[in-house]
Amino acid sequence: MLRGFEGGIKVSRTGALGRREGDARYDEDELGALDLLCNYVALAVQNHTLSQTLSQRVSENLRLMASLHGFYDHTLEAFAAAIDVKHVNIHGHSLRVGRYAAAIGEAMGMGSNEVAGLRSAGYLHDIGKVAVDKRLFGKPTALDPEEFREMADHTVVGHQIVTGIEFPWASIPEIVRWHHERSDGSGYPDGLGMNDVSLPVRIVGLADTFDAMTSERPYRDPCRWADTK
Repeated sequence: MLRGFEGGIKVSRTGALGRREGDARYDEDELGALDLLCNYVALAVQNHTLSQTLSQRVSENLRLMASLHGFYDHTLEAFAAAIDVKHVNIHGHSLRVGRYAAAIGEAMGMGSNEVAGLRSAGYLHDIGKVAVDKRLFGKPTALDPEEFREMADHTVVGHQIVTGIEFPWASIPEIVRWHHERSDGSGYPDGLGMNDVSLPVRIVGLADTFDAMTSERPYRDPCRWADTK
């Protein structure tokens, strides 16, 4: 009885072909064909095993990425809370902007990675305010020109802070810098118009404006459209 060993599979040639009448021997051409078949079978089994291993590793990597994204998100939430700690009237502002921006992105049918980028940018959009004097956040009247410039500079300072950091989302620095730009060019710091800024910048700018208008400030009460009849 002749036997071959291919790809870890031991094959009995005569057993695979079946016994001939009178236990006659198979000729070399028939055994050669079986050798070739063994090679194909072994290759198929090996490819199946590699495919299963690859699928398992991809699944493990995806689970790891999901856990890292969760850690990343929680870390940025902590930063957002720290950004807003200077005054009671803006507590939770950055967290809300991140969540509003993400909700807008989802409603527009954006992919999960784009939505995650919007949420992260919303969390960090005001990071430059860590350099703004705390007294400006509680002022009950309008800011004078010098105070306004100091407050407006948080966009430039924030841009300097986040530029150079390798975020998973490339749009974060421009969102931090331009979220106060306006469609008519009246915004700051660069006086850009609607066509000059990307959609993610406009989304975070909208979320920021909405939360500012619906939140209490020292100089005004929040807007209450839901109460209007």
